[in-house]
Amino acid sequence: MVNSTAEVFAMWNVIGPLVGVVIGALLTPWISWRWQHRQWSMDNKKQEYRDLLDGLFQASEEIIRARPQASVGINDELLLAVWRGRRVIRDRIFVARAIQRHGITEEWDVIGKLAVWEAGEEKMKIGERSWQYTANAIVILRNELDDKLRAVIQQDLGL
Repeated sequence: MVNSTAEVFAMWNVIGPLVGVVIGALLTPWISWRWQHRQWSMDNKKQEYRDLLDGLFQASEEIIRARPQASVGINDELLLAVWRGRRVIRDRIFVARAIQRHGITEEWDVIGKLAVWEAGEEKMKIGERSWQYTANAIVILRNELDDKLRAVIQQDLGL
């Protein structure tokens, strides 16, 4: 039986470090794993965002090459470019929720719909503006999507 506070402190001086070592031995691997998992996840997110930015830029450039002006009809290369843009968005794993939450797919779909706009159709109403197909319109909408996506990236990665 412990008789005094001094004896409790003396026992704690012996037992305390052992308790600390045991707790440290149990927590250190978990903390290390958790940190490594977070780093791995962030690295994958960064790579997916880079691939998404590059893929959407490339797809929009393919749209413009396939249809440099509205007088050029809808063709297989154009439809493939629109599909590639959608595909690069849908291929995401680590950033899929952020993309969905911020409407990135819907923004690309607007670009895709404008890409297949035919002369003679009513202009597309996008926000406050009315559009018909031009390469410049695709560039403007792509730049707006790019700006929005960069803001999503900065928020998601805590930059």
